[in-house]
Amino acid sequence: MTLSMAMFVEVASYFSWIATAFAIITNSVLFYLFSKATTPSFGNYTTLLTANSINLIVFSFLHSFVQPIISIEQKVVYVFAAKNYLQLPVMAMRLLLSAYGVTYCMSLVLCSLTFVFRFNKVCNQERKLFDTRSQMCLWFSLVALIGLFWGFCIFYLAVATPYVDAIIEKPLRDFYDVNLEEVTYVAAVYTIMDPTTGSPSVNWQLVAMSGSFLLIIGGTMVTTGYCVYQIARKTDEFKETTIYDPIQKQLFYAQLVQMAIPFAFVFIPIAIVLICPIFEFNGNVAFSLSSIFVSIFPIVDPIAMMLLISSYRQELFSCCCNHKY
Repeated sequence: MTLSMAMFVEVASYFSWIATAFAIITNSVLFYLFSKATTPSFGNYTTLLTANSINLIVFSFLHSFVQPIISIEQKVVYVFAAKNYLQLPVMAMRLLLSAYGVTYCMSLVLCSLTFVFRFNKVCNQERKLFDTRSQMCLWFSLVALIGLFWGFCIFYLAVATPYVDAIIEKPLRDFYDVNLEEVTYVAAVYTIMDPTTGSPSVNWQLVAMSGSFLLIIGGTMVTTGYCVYQIARKTDEFKETTIYDPIQKQLFYAQLVQMAIPFAFVFIPIAIVLICPIFEFNGNVAFSLSSIFVSIFPIVDPIAMMLLISSYRQELFSCCCNHKY
C-alpha cells in the first residue's frame, strides 16, 4: 500500500502539471474567442466568464504546486501538501493551502453566479442587476468575500495540533511513505478525546467551520438549481421571442455542462468528505482520486463554452480549418 499510494502521488503530480498547461491553453483560447466572437447580447456575461477563467488558471496552478491530498482518519479530515518544490517554510505552505481553498470556493460561487446572471437576463429583465460597473464590482466583491472567508477558516481554524499529529503520523508513513515533519497539513477535527476523562468532546469551532463550508456548497447548489428550473420554464414561454433567443439557449446549455462537471467531480465529493467523519468513515484512496478530478475540470470548463456557443465554435473552426462550419 505504501508503494502504491506513493506512486499515486507522483503520478498525480505529473498529471496535474500537464493539466495546468492544458488549462492555460484552453482558457487562453476562450479569452481569444471573447475578443473575436462575442455579440452584444452576451452583455456582462463574458466578464463573469473571464473572471471564472482567470480564477481557474490560478486554481489549477496552486493545485499543481501544492498537490493537496485528502484523507480521513479517526474523525479527522486532513489535507496535506504532497509537494514543496521550493522547500518553503510551513507558514508559506499554509498560506498556499488557504489560497487554494479561496480559489476553490470562488470557482463554486462564480459558477452559481453565472446562473443568477442568466436568470436575471431571462426571467427578471425589469431588474437590471448586472448592467453597470458598480453592480459587477459588488458581485465580484461578494464572491471574493465568500472565498476569503473559506481561506480564513482554513488558515486560522484548520491548524495543525499535537492531537492531530498523533492521529495522522502513522497513516502518512504507512500509506504515503512520508514523515509528519516533512509535510504541511490543515485539518478539521469534529471531536477530541479528553486525556483526563477519556470521553469525547465536540470541537464546536471546527464543526461550525465545516458547517459553513457545507452551507456555501449547498447554498450555491440550491441557487443554481432554482435558476435552472426557472430558466427552463421560460424556454417554453419565449421560444419565438427575442427575450430568449437562440444565443441565450446556447449559453444556458453550455452553462449546464459547465455546472455538471465540477459539481459531480469536485464539489459533491468535498461535501461527502466533510460529512464522512461524522459516521466514523476512514479512507484515503477514494478521496485522493479527487485530486485527479480536480485537475481535469479547469480544462473541460472552457471547452464546453467553445463548442456549444455557435459564434465561438465558428470562430474556432475558422482559425483551425480556415473556413466556418
